[in-house]
Amino acid sequence: NKNRTIIYQWFNLINGKLYVGSAWRGSNRLLTYWNPSVLKRNLQIYNSLNKYGHNNLVLAILEDLGPTGSVTKEFMLNREQLYLDILYSKEAEYFNYLNISPTAGSTLGFKHTTE
Repeated sequence: NKNRTIIYQWFNLINGKLYVGSAWRGSNRLLTYWNPSVLKRNLQIYNSLNKYGHNNLVLAILEDLGPTGSVTKEFMLNREQLYLDILYSKEAEYFNYLNISPTAGSTLGFKHTTE
C-alpha cells in the first residue's frame, strides 16, 4: 500500500463492529494503527483496538484507487462515502458503527454524549 490511495475497513471479530476509512498514502495511514501515541486518542476505532487487540480485528482493503496523487481527495472521500452508505444503511444496526460520523472525511453528524 506504499504510495497508494486506498479505502479500507476494520472489522472486529468479537463484536462485529465496522470502521471504514480512506488514506491518501495507504501504508502511512495503516501504520498509525500500531503507533502507541495514536492509540491513546479517544476514538472508537482506537478504543476497540486497545480493548480487543489487533489480533481480534481484521483489516481489509476495500478499494485501491491507484498511486497517491492519481485521484483527487474529493474522489477518495466520495468512494469512502459510497462504502459508508452501503455498510451503514438504515437497515444496519447503529451499534455496529466504529466511525464517529456517517460522513466521509468529516465529523458532521457526530452526536456527542452527555459525558
